Amino acid sequence: MSGDVPELYWYLFWVGLAVVMEAFGFYMVTVIHRRNMRVLDLLKSYAERGVEPPAGVAELLSEQVREPGQAWRSSARGARLEKFIGFLFTGCVIGGIAWWLIDAAGPQWAVYPAVSAAVFFSIGSLGFLLTAVVTPEH
Repeated sequence: MSGDVPELYWYLFWVGLAVVMEAFGFYMVTVIHRRNMRVLDLLKSYAERGVEPPAGVAELLSEQVREPGQAWRSSARGARLEKFIGFLFTGCVIGGIAWWLIDAAGPQWAVYPAVSAAVFFSIGSLGFLLTAVVTPEH
C-alpha cells in the first residue's frame, strides 16, 4: 500500500469543507435573526401595552441588535489593511491548492481557475497594500 489518498477523496474533502462553511454561515445568520426577533417581540409587547420601554432596557436592546461593525470602526487605512490581509490569505490558500493541482498533474479544468484566482487575489492584495501605504490618512 503506497499511502496515497485517492484523488476522489481530496475533491470530496474540499467540497465537504465548502458545504460545512456555508452551513456555518447559515447557522450564524439564523442565530442573529432569532436574537433580533426576540428583541422585536419584547419591543412589541411594550408597544401593545402603550408604554415606552425604560431607557436602560432600550439601551440594552440596542446593544444586542447592533451590528458587530458599528461598535468599532477602523480608519480608512485600517480597512484597506484588513482587506490586504484577507486577500493575501485567500491568495496564499488558493495558490497552495493550485500548486498542489499542478504538482499532482490534476485536471486542467481545475488548474486554470485556481491559478487565475490565485493571481487575482495576489494582485488585489498588493493593490490594497499600496493604497494603504500611499493614501494619506485624513
